[in-house]
Amino acid sequence: MKKRIFTDFDGPIMDVSERYYQVYLYCLEKICKPDQVINTLSKSEFWELKRSQIPEKEIANLIKENSMLQNNSIEEVVSFVKQVISENQKVIEDIEKNPNAIKFLVGQVMKISKGKVNPKVAEEELRKLLNINN
Repeated sequence: MKKRIFTDFDGPIMDVSERYYQVYLYCLEKICKPDQVINTLSKSEFWELKRSQIPEKEIANLIKENSMLQNNSIEEVVSFVKQVISENQKVIEDIEKNPNAIKFLVGQVMKISKGKVNPKVAEEELRKLLNINN
């Protein structure tokens, strides 16, 4: 019995990029800890790495090296929050008038931490230090 191999020299027979990307997102979801935020690669960034034939383990290392996994100690988060509080006294004075100002402060924490802090944790710590109830 002869075996035949079919090839397509014009390109892939079907686009598998979406499937690969969804598997990537699924795996990230399964490995993250509760309340841990993961800054994912965009589909184009992920697919560029796949086209470059970079193994998944190296992609995982890139994510770790680039601090895409947010896993901060509370002490780190509190230090960022205290810095934001000291630098934004005017906003803090206006929080009673504008409850959405807390979102601005969370954004400032994200900015000075370069996105390394979980925004939910940052907001919780801001509310604690500013004695704001939900």
